[in-house]
Amino acid sequence: MGRKIAPKLDSPAAAYNLSTYLQDRRAHPELDARIERLRLAAVPDRLPDRNELIAVAREFSTDFAALYFADCAARQPANADLLARFCQHLDHPASADAARSPGHANYLLLFVPGWDYRANGSLTGSDLARPRALATSLGLANRLVEVDPLGAVEANARFIQKALATATSSGQRLILVGASSAGPAIHPALHQLFLAGAPTPAAWINLGGILQGSPLWNTS
Repeated sequence: MGRKIAPKLDSPAAAYNLSTYLQDRRAHPELDARIERLRLAAVPDRLPDRNELIAVAREFSTDFAALYFADCAARQPANADLLARFCQHLDHPASADAARSPGHANYLLLFVPGWDYRANGSLTGSDLARPRALATSLGLANRLVEVDPLGAVEANARFIQKALATATSSGQRLILVGASSAGPAIHPALHQLFLAGAPTPAAWINLGGILQGSPLWNTS
């Protein structure tokens, strides 16, 4: 592990689009013109539908169509504005001071890592080290919930329940933060607490993965 892997796309057009065209470089006039025509034909206030993507995939390739969809989404005004503001806060966390609640010290964030977070978390982001560092820089108290990195959902749900019970003694309001495989374990853990009438967290932030997620966080 730890070796660099060159991503493989399913066509030269897709590889060129990702590595060159979308990086604002031009090296293939004919292909550049085809891509530009496709982008100009996109409807600005909506994303391409299934039939449109099928047509793109047939003309270029499936990976190219996926990149085209992602590019259309990124160019939506609301998404572009959200990304710009997110990057601003990520690069300059101190600028988020004004957004802090006066009572932020009353909260404790419990980060539940994702699949194989001990061995490969630094490569995949599943160890949630970056979101934890960001939370710490903002003065938000946080802990990592130690679960089995390769464990079953039911077993990890019990780890989460135990961590919640322990953290309750802090007197702070708890916020669960998880990503990827953490989501399916958090869900039954909270369900069991609810059935037992036990205290539940103030919130659950799902960063991304199996149960979708919040676009306001990034684990990469």
